Amino acid sequence: MNISCLSVLICAYRREEVENNHPFSLALDVIDNSAIPSDIIYLNNLSESDSFNLINDALQQPAHLRPLADIIYKKTQGNAFFLVQFLSVLENKKLLEFDLKSNQWCWQLAEIEMLNITNNVVELMVDKIEQLPKNTQKVIQYASCLGHQFSLIDLANMIELSIEQVASIIFLPLKEGY
Repeated sequence: MNISCLSVLICAYRREEVENNHPFSLALDVIDNSAIPSDIIYLNNLSESDSFNLINDALQQPAHLRPLADIIYKKTQGNAFFLVQFLSVLENKKLLEFDLKSNQWCWQLAEIEMLNITNNVVELMVDKIEQLPKNTQKVIQYASCLGHQFSLIDLANMIELSIEQVASIIFLPLKEGY
């Protein structure tokens, strides 16, 4: 009986941040020089038009959106993850709010343009985490030690809290997409 084993390996990295002598690059070279079939799909930042479409999909206001979309594109350079996180920052800072009376999004264009926001996604995420309550930050630190996937029970045992306590502490960052 001939049993085949198929595996799929998906890797994601930023080309501009990985040099030729980096272990990841060396691993890619090994794969490229082997008999293993492989494909590389390059994902670039979003174009200005695609960024506009993403923002429009989120806010549903194409008539008034261009000035806001231009500022957001300028600040995020079309990095999709950064763009979504930036929208979240704007909402958290009350520079982007949904007005229930008019049933539309409103924003403070001048303040958004003046907003001194980093163009580094890591710094943005660190800043967002630092805005969380201290106990939530501590739980996130412990969770990061467990890896990208873990059980709530393991985390609760690690920090000596009940599952209910841990769940209530991490609900906000999970809801916010941390």
